[in-house]
Amino acid sequence: MRRRMSAAARRETIIRAATAIFAEQGYDGASMDEIARRIGVSVPVVYDHFASKLALYECLLDLHFTELRASWHDALLGTGTLQMRMAAFLDALFAHVESHPEACQMLFRDFTSDTSARTLYRQAELKSWSIMLPMLLQQTSLMQNVTADFTSIEMMLWIVRTGLKGLALWWYEHPHVPRQQVIAAGMSVLWMGGEQVLQGKSWSIK
Repeated sequence: MRRRMSAAARRETIIRAATAIFAEQGYDGASMDEIARRIGVSVPVVYDHFASKLALYECLLDLHFTELRASWHDALLGTGTLQMRMAAFLDALFAHVESHPEACQMLFRDFTSDTSARTLYRQAELKSWSIMLPMLLQQTSLMQNVTADFTSIEMMLWIVRTGLKGLALWWYEHPHVPRQQVIAAGMSVLWMGGEQVLQGKSWSIK
C-alpha cells in the first residue's frame, strides 16, 4: 500500500504544480481542475488546502516574491564597492531566475484580466519594491559624487526594476545565453548609465 502523503507534503506538491501551470497559462488559463489532474488527486483535495484559485495565487505570490528578495539581499548588502555589490546583486538575481524559471516566469509576466488577481499582483510587487527601494537608496547614498536629487534617483531605480523584469523574461526565451553575458548586459546599461544619473547628469530637453 502507498504511504499517505502528509498535509505539508501535499500542500508543497500543489504549490509546485500550480506554479508551473500559472507560469505556462497565466492566472486566467490556470484552473484548480488542471492542478488536481497534474498531481493525480481529486479537485476537493486541492480545495482542502486552498479555498479558491485566488487564495492559491496569493500564496504563490507571497512565497515566490519572498524567495526572490532573499536571493539578492545578502549580495546587495555585502562588502566591496557599490559597483561590485550591484554586479553581485545581478548575479544572485539571475542565478535565482535560472534555478526557479517557472516561479520567475509567473512573477515577471503579469497577464490576467481578473481584477482581484491583478490587485493581488500589484500589492505583492509593490511590497517587494517598498523593501528593495530603501536598500538601494541607502547604498547609492554611500557613493562619492552623488549629487542627484531623490526624485531622479527613484525614477532611475524604477527603470532598473522594469528593465530587470524585461531582461529576465528575455532570458527565459533565450536560455542558451550564458548567465554572465546577461549580467554583463545588465551592468553595461544599468550601472554605466546610472552612474551618470547619480552624478547629477541628465539628458537635456531642447
